[in-house]
Amino acid sequence: MRELTRLYPRNARVIMNGVETEVPINEVRAGDLVVVKEGEVIPVDGYVDSGEGYVDESVMTGEPSPRRKGVNDLVLAGTILTRGYLRIRTTRSGEYAFIAQLIRQARQAQSLRIPIQSLVDKVASYLTWFVMGTGAATFIAWYLIGAPST
Repeated sequence: MRELTRLYPRNARVIMNGVETEVPINEVRAGDLVVVKEGEVIPVDGYVDSGEGYVDESVMTGEPSPRRKGVNDLVLAGTILTRGYLRIRTTRSGEYAFIAQLIRQARQAQSLRIPIQSLVDKVASYLTWFVMGTGAATFIAWYLIGAPST
């Protein structure tokens, strides 16, 4: 979980009126043009509008080597541009980006208890008392019949 949240960028470099402006990720809207430079984490989901580069998608796909991305290729937030320069036309950002949804679902999965878990907990609590009682009864029985204690 920490690794996923660490990959989620807080800001994006958006082109507004022909000028690159850094804005909080929650202010980026669909259709905005976002600039990503070499070595940066891609902050939004979208399609490459111009430029080309190699994107490390291992966090999403598990592929060990970066993939070449060019015009009209899909890129996802949280992946890393290892080489090149991209201008991305945003389709989703902020809480709607794929990585944000992935983080939310992972947190939900961690907090959910499967139905059988309650049954397992109840059986384990009874089993603990049964084992402790059996051990005590065995000790008392051995003591009463005069068995050596060592």
